[in-house]
Amino acid sequence: MLVQGYAFYLSEPTDTSEFDALLPFVSIHRQELINRLRYQNDKIRSLVGDALTRLAIIKEIGLQNRDINFHYLKDQKPTLVHNASFHFSVSHSGNWIICCTDSQPIGVDIEKIQRTDLSSLSSRIYNNQEQATALTLSPSRQLAYFYERWTLKESLLKSTGFGLRYPLNQLQIESDDPNHAVLSSHFQNQRYFFVPYTLDKAYQLAICTLKQPFNDVFRIVSLKELHHTLACYSS
Repeated sequence: MLVQGYAFYLSEPTDTSEFDALLPFVSIHRQELINRLRYQNDKIRSLVGDALTRLAIIKEIGLQNRDINFHYLKDQKPTLVHNASFHFSVSHSGNWIICCTDSQPIGVDIEKIQRTDLSSLSSRIYNNQEQATALTLSPSRQLAYFYERWTLKESLLKSTGFGLRYPLNQLQIESDDPNHAVLSSHFQNQRYFFVPYTLDKAYQLAICTLKQPFNDVFRIVSLKELHHTLACYSS
């Protein structure tokens, strides 16, 4: 099974009634979680994230939507019930909702790039070597470097299932060639590979897998396709 990515762009302003039609296709548990969220856009992101994951499962392994059930591990990493060989990861930021799938553990993280005071955040992200590297960069490159390191490390922890329980500033990202085209990390006696990805110039995205880097994997999914696919596999 190849790494595959699915992406959904949330346009603004958002007509929430268009998304209500997706609710019957997600679990009662997800509907309850969505109802607890305060902000409307957060509700839509949660709903689309679940629906996009279901579309990915349908496309990749052909399950009927009614047979798709999720189990949440102690660290809240979701897994597919009765199919331990199918792995997926979901991330959202700003207007983008992302889902990546693989036959091995995978993690994806997307962040909207925003100008911010890096001095207050960098110590939580950088190890000593990265902190020294950042100081040699121009201000604009420092911002790009910060978001690159942040998403790489978040994708690693999502792949392993550690989530927020492991300090980002203790992770080491290695360059395996002079051009920095291949990035990897050794974590818990396992080697992980990374792909920094540009889906949108205003965002930084990273994928972490147990495989060597791969080609363009993303396909953009529309609301119409999302609804049509779930409806066809829910009858």
